Amino acid sequence: MKRVMHGLIILTLLGSFGLAQQAQERGITFGNITLQYDKLKSTQRRKDNMITVEVEGTRQNPVVVNAPDQHFTMSALKMQAVLTTNEQGQFVLQSAQSEGQVVFRYLRKEPFSRVDATANRATYNAQTETLVVSGDVVVKAEDDFYLIEWRDNEQMTLYLGEEEQRVVATGREQGGIRRGTMTITPKERPKQ
Repeated sequence: MKRVMHGLIILTLLGSFGLAQQAQERGITFGNITLQYDKLKSTQRRKDNMITVEVEGTRQNPVVVNAPDQHFTMSALKMQAVLTTNEQGQFVLQSAQSEGQVVFRYLRKEPFSRVDATANRATYNAQTETLVVSGDVVVKAEDDFYLIEWRDNEQMTLYLGEEEQRVVATGREQGGIRRGTMTITPKERPKQ
């Protein structure tokens, strides 16, 4: 009887570990794009090879999309992503709408550009190469010459595809006045 109980406990523990491991590894891969999630709400594939995926995460296990060819990673509690194929037949993230604890990280090596953004909502559009973030927005950016930080903005549009960093910001309303802050810090240049 003790052996049977001991065997059942071990099987239960192994089964629980296996289920937990599967839950941590939930995701979909489309070429180089990975989409990790906690709950798959819907997926639709159209005749033109366009795929729409709607997923949810949790605070401990948010949705994460990694698009290395497009130079970014984004995480959130909810996301609707649209993927399509490019001229070479490779999947690209055409658009993504994210909501809840959005974290966006962009890194392009040539010309160098890095952006870290947090917000309540974000919309990425590959065609215009823009990211629109809204709701309690904080953005930190860096290029070869400057470190820039934006705070107290309600909405920002970041133009990711341009050689130089460009942003349009709408300050948060405070006492009937819209006001945001931007801090620019020049980088030290190597002495020649």
